[in-house]
Amino acid sequence: MGGVLPRVCHAASLLVTRGVLGQTAALNSVQQHAQLLPCASNFQQCITACGVAEFQALYEWLLASPQQAEDVDVIAAGQAADPRTSEQRTPLELSTFQLLRDVGLSVLGSTLDYLTLCQHSDARCGEVVEQFRSVQAMGQVLDERMRSLAKEYLPETGVRSPLLRVGHSVRSDLQAFLRQLPGLSAGLAATELGARLAQTVGQRARMLSWHLGMHAWVRGLRVPGRGAPVLILHEEYMSFQDMISAVVGTMVRNGQSQMALVEVGVPLEDWYALAAVRDFPGVQYAGIMAEPDQPSEIEGRAFIFEQRRAELQTSLGDRGVLYLASLQRAADAFPSRSMDMALVDFRGRSADDAQEQMTLWESKVKPGGVLLGVGFWPASPEIILTSETASLLPDFHFQSEEEDHHSLGLALGSSYRAAVRARLASHEVAIDQLLNSSRCQQLFQELLANHEKHVPELVEELRGIASGANVSNERLFAMSLQEELAYCQETLTATPRIVDHCTDSMLCNSQYCFDAHNEDGDLADKWLFAAFVQFGKSNFTVLNYAGDLLGGMSAFAFNKQGIAFSLNWVGPGDCDPAGLGRNFISRQLLTAGGWDEAQRIISQRHAAGHNYQLMDFKSRRIANFEVAHDQVSEVAIGNAFFHVNQYQTLSVPDQMVGNSSLHRLARLRMLPEPQTPQ
Repeated sequence: MGGVLPRVCHAASLLVTRGVLGQTAALNSVQQHAQLLPCASNFQQCITACGVAEFQALYEWLLASPQQAEDVDVIAAGQAADPRTSEQRTPLELSTFQLLRDVGLSVLGSTLDYLTLCQHSDARCGEVVEQFRSVQAMGQVLDERMRSLAKEYLPETGVRSPLLRVGHSVRSDLQAFLRQLPGLSAGLAATELGARLAQTVGQRARMLSWHLGMHAWVRGLRVPGRGAPVLILHEEYMSFQDMISAVVGTMVRNGQSQMALVEVGVPLEDWYALAAVRDFPGVQYAGIMAEPDQPSEIEGRAFIFEQRRAELQTSLGDRGVLYLASLQRAADAFPSRSMDMALVDFRGRSADDAQEQMTLWESKVKPGGVLLGVGFWPASPEIILTSETASLLPDFHFQSEEEDHHSLGLALGSSYRAAVRARLASHEVAIDQLLNSSRCQQLFQELLANHEKHVPELVEELRGIASGANVSNERLFAMSLQEELAYCQETLTATPRIVDHCTDSMLCNSQYCFDAHNEDGDLADKWLFAAFVQFGKSNFTVLNYAGDLLGGMSAFAFNKQGIAFSLNWVGPGDCDPAGLGRNFISRQLLTAGGWDEAQRIISQRHAAGHNYQLMDFKSRRIANFEVAHDQVSEVAIGNAFFHVNQYQTLSVPDQMVGNSSLHRLARLRMLPEPQTPQ
């Protein structure tokens, strides 16, 4: 991010009470500082009068607040960015940056007003809350301005969300400032808090500039053979250290009081991780400083290592340990799935080396853990693309005039053997719990017998996948029916499964007909591939999870007859072993010859339930289907319709609902009804 962060001012030497030297002196003092106020109209004289150099630096820094997105391309190339013309900047962008600058300067003006009162022994110096009342008014003005800016939607598609979020962040900063004021003593403490608030607003503007620059830069990236990567840009962190603290803090708040963190490549300077974990007593830290490649550097590296080890002892005591070793030797020392978090420094690495390190250290992180990386920025685009490529599987192409289900499954399993085995391993604990319970084993056998009776060809296809991947038939079948088998657990009702997953937004009128689906599976289900299949008379395309039947847990699928669908989890209260698993029914949908056949397939008895968005490209229509066992509801889509992970049209009194679905629907009701795809 551009700009140098100014040092927060310390005005203690100028906040001492000067005393009253007589009525004439007091009168002169009042007249003198009355001429200065308000400082927002007279910044330079107020700063000169207060005599605090840090205020001059802060004022100049706020004046230099960015007015546009940074040009990331030229920054990455080490060049100076040329300011874009006003024609190249959107009105929303211009207005938001100007608003941030105005707020920062207003806060600085209020802080200087207060400092001036205190320096001249004005009694109002003791009225801390009253003297910063203008900050409360700023919050109200900010709300009004942001509401007005929010209306500028279509012309600024793609930048609107980060602009509005930074407005909300600054509003939160103002509110936090006002909450702290009543507990502060008059003078120095309140002045420094005001200066820090002004500094924070200036930093928010610079973070937004960087974020928008990254946003534009990312949209130009392309993964070979895949198109644009999917990246989430976070603008709420003030620094990398802040991000580490936020991630660790989130894990602690979610109940993980004890955790193991490894830092791979302890830096020679700017040791962010140490400060980030210092305040979390449950974190056990292991740091690895890489041995230098050149023998001439060994002595110097050893000296820095001893300095770092002393810092570690002072900060963490016996909660931390530091090693000087090669990265491979260090990796060999950590067992698989032993760490809750791994922080890896990828700076200066080649794409191949980065991919190797990602794969290596990802295997050391527990399921549900976090792998963080340093060095993902525009100067090293190959590292970013490597991270995207590493999570993508190659496309699957299959063509057969015969409908040989075992051969199709065998081809799938052998093509994605490593991914199927990895995904099955990620579900290992859950599958063990299901298969080792007598109650669950009984349900499993009943479901298996019912599927062998009604859809034997699909059971054979799944067995082909297991054979090709060289994994257990039983365990792969259990993973395919994991949602249905989960009902056998006695704790299901008390602790329902977290279902914060997919969402669909639909609209089908005379101008537009579309369905937008958000595929939001767990990390344990990250292995996705695109399949292009001609199977007998059927021809279909699907985005699929490794180890599933095609179309089973499909993110999206369509066939040559013009039938398409997306899927959402929903949870009725129990499982009926006489019904079919949702993955098997959606596999059948791939071969539907038309709308009527697709309706018939969806309406089959389900072991549990499912939600289908069914599309017909030929007749240009969409319908939303909800199924719970043998109950089915169908809603033809006209006006905008939004579906989450709960029943919305079918009455299922004992359904399971997660907080995420409730919040998504609540948020939807706050927004205007969509009229277009934008």
